[in-house]
Parts: sequence; structure tokens; C-alpha cells
Amino acid sequence: MKVIQINICGGCFIEDLVAFLKAENPDIINMQEVNTGQFISENRDINNWEILKKELGMEGFYAPRGGRRVENGKINNFGNAFLTKLEIVDHGVFFHPDLPRYEVYDSQSPLFYETDRNILYAYSFEEPVNYVWCVLKYKGQLIRNITTHFTVSYKCTETIQIIRQTKELLYFIDSVREMPTVFTGDLNISETSRSIEMLGKKLEPASKIIKNTLNPKVHGVFKNEPNGLKVDHVFQKGFSVVSCTSPEVNISDHLPVVAELEFNKK
Repeated sequence: MKVIQINICGGCFIEDLVAFLKAENPDIINMQEVNTGQFISENRDINNWEILKKELGMEGFYAPRGGRRVENGKINNFGNAFLTKLEIVDHGVFFHPDLPRYEVYDSQSPLFYETDRNILYAYSFEEPVNYVWCVLKYKGQLIRNITTHFTVSYKCTETIQIIRQTKELLYFIDSVREMPTVFTGDLNISETSRSIEMLGKKLEPASKIIKNTLNPKVHGVFKNEPNGLKVDHVFQKGFSVVSCTSPEVNISDHLPVVAELEFNKK
């Protein structure tokens, strides 16, 4: 089973992204920063969700985290999603309990126009956070797939918010029926963070050997971090990891994580 984790950067390279995903032919695609219109200046004013569904011929689920009201009154959404060619048995979304489930931002919000990045990072702590999940049928067995996008911070420093989001995710996993599980996300934290350690006690890291998931040709963090940062992660339980790579392709400001998984032998 092939799983791809990718923050699509609002579809800033949508044609190349579609070509890459078609060539890889994955069973599951987990995505963040999926837009239904232009959200920030780097994004394109197109509905990336509808384009991806149509071009890939896959079904899935999209859960907006927020929207931006533009000049004509239209609201452009952004959020997390999955696409799959497997049978979808069930799907849903759960939320950070102390944050709004969905928020519409004014065009003058610091999220879009604030030049002081420290204010922008502080502002992000109040953004809605959601966790998209589904139950799929693979080789006659039920599996669970989960994806999310944690809050952002300066140089991807771990914060109290991220630790709490990790605990929420682990509580969800403990609260539902046990089955083989895949969890991926743009977690905005490195391999050495406490949150990754916490996740590793419940799920096995599939992407451990990967050192960087930011695109050096696009992502601004490389100005100060020439070796990059690994912020996109894949975890699993109940599978064996056949391979896990992060191809250096120009399809986003992030690099994809491509994991090949197979059921553990009993």
C-alpha cells in the first residue's frame, strides 16, 4: 500500500503536483493547505480540491479549517484532506476543543498582511485545528487513516499548543476501535521534539530516515536553515515499512513523503 503525505501549498504548483501524483499512483494521499480559492498571495485562485479529485479520479474528504473573505464577498477555504482509490467505509473530522472549528478571516488580518513574523506566529496559535480521519478497506481488512496540520512557530520550535494537539490525537486513537493505522501530517516539528517521542510510543515512525521535507527551491526557511527541516511525518501501526522516501520534486514548498506499507505477517 502506497501512502503520500504532502502539504500542497495551496496548489501553487498544481499541474506538476497532479503529474507527480498520477505517476506515483498511490492508494492514499494525505494533504494539508488544500484551498478552494486563493488564500494567501503565494496561492492560485483555483479550487485545488475539485481539480485534484477530477484529475486523479479518486474519492475523499475535505475539511476546511478556515476561510478568507475576498473583495467580491466570496469565501475561499483552506484545510486538510485525503484522497484514496480504496473503498471508504467511514470518514469524519474532529477538532481542537478550545479553538473555533472554522473561522473566516478578514482580508486585513495579520495572517495575510502582517510583516512582523513574530506576530504572525503568535496569531497562528489561535487558528482552528482539525484532524481528518477515515476507515478504509485494504485487502479485505479495515484500516484507519488520519491526517492533520499542527500550528506553526518560529523555525518549527515545539510549543505547548503542539504538545496538546499531539495529546488530542493520541486520545482519539485510544478511544476508537483498534485496527491497523496510518497517521501523517505537516506537524511543524522536528524528529527530536517531545511530541514525536510521544507519538512514537503509540505508533511506529515510518519516515525516520528522512532528514528534510522542505523544498530548498521554494521554502524561505532555507535562508537560515541550509540543511532544511523535517516537518512532515508518517507513522503507522500494524504494518511493515517496505520503503519511505522524500523525492526532491518541485510540487510545493514542501517535499512529499512517499511510504510503501504492507500488513505485518502474523
